[in-house]
Amino acid sequence: MNAVARPSQVHPAAAAATLLVPSLWLLALANVFDMGGGFGVKYVSYVVVAAVLALRWSDYSISPLRLAVPLLLLVIWPLVAVAVGLARGADAGDAIGEATPFLPGVLAFLLIQGAPGRSLLDVVMDSIALLAVATIGLFMLLLVAPGSAPATAALALLGDEAHGFFGVRTLGPVSVPNVYFKATLFMVPAFAWFLFRHRYLKAALCALGLVLAFSRAGVALVAVLGAFFLLTGSLRQQLLAGLLIAAVGLLLARHGELLQLAEYGARLQDALLGRDLSAQARIGHLGSLAELLNRDAWSLWLGHGAGTAFYSAGTGAWVTFIELDHVDAIRQFGLAWFAVFTMLVGFVGHRVYRAGPDGRAAAIALGAAFVASGTNPVLINPLFMILLAALAHYGDNADADRAD
Repeated sequence: MNAVARPSQVHPAAAAATLLVPSLWLLALANVFDMGGGFGVKYVSYVVVAAVLALRWSDYSISPLRLAVPLLLLVIWPLVAVAVGLARGADAGDAIGEATPFLPGVLAFLLIQGAPGRSLLDVVMDSIALLAVATIGLFMLLLVAPGSAPATAALALLGDEAHGFFGVRTLGPVSVPNVYFKATLFMVPAFAWFLFRHRYLKAALCALGLVLAFSRAGVALVAVLGAFFLLTGSLRQQLLAGLLIAAVGLLLARHGELLQLAEYGARLQDALLGRDLSAQARIGHLGSLAELLNRDAWSLWLGHGAGTAFYSAGTGAWVTFIELDHVDAIRQFGLAWFAVFTMLVGFVGHRVYRAGPDGRAAAIALGAAFVASGTNPVLINPLFMILLAALAHYGDNADADRAD
């Protein structure tokens, strides 16, 4: 009598290892293309990551001491801020929503333990490059065939503000497509990462994506990063970058009238000089926040509470979230928390900077992300925390390699 073959049992850790790369891609793509959660895909990615993490848990050997600062800074303190916010009358959804962005970063950091150093970083940056391609492609579709079935379907699919802002923007006497995904500003660190690693095509895609998305802060930061690269790079790098910039400049000049570059430049100048409505609103927010924090030392150092509202002269109304995410983080979580968090970002940047040319590119990208995220409410954000976790892991592996 023939024996019945039994299916071989797969060890959970082995199954998790197989699922690691797909889960990292799901996590990155979901948080890049579904940052606002309108499709619900980013929440699915967290469940998947948690499940894969649970399968790999038996193989982990992380020192509790090593996790002490991240747990205090990214889990315990935000939960206390939620409690303080609720005690001060904050909406429960707003309060919890301000604390949850930290958790994906913690999950990502735990998940990639034992994985190659740049495993998550490369996936995140390539996902952002894909966002740049999507921005350029959608812009061209809406420009060339605005009434076509694909254009109509795309606008219908992305119509919810949770996805970003899509439609038509007026520039001078013409109208141009408005294509702005929620994660658009993260093209700034991706531009830095690719530029300083001499991946000029991907860097150009990110820069063009920011231009077509009309991200004024993003374009200004790209200009600063590009100038820094030209000043510090080798002669060959400067020539290559110069040729790329000249080619992009020629392309824009040939189509300058269509894109109303003169009007674009004027609006960019108004934003940088604080003359447009958005900049004026930010100035009003800043003044009201300074007045609020000056009146209450407790709020200044320990935070007013997650999800709390305050009256802002920038809008003439009570607001819960503002575009100046650095100072809003101080308001909600406290200057003490923000100082330690900034030191953590600096510590991670310093560690990766020592990891050779790619490490220096990663450190510059982290600095660019930290600066850029303060111009829009994307600092206390799952994608920023995932990027920080990816760079922390890269730094850990670089240190281990040097020790060997």
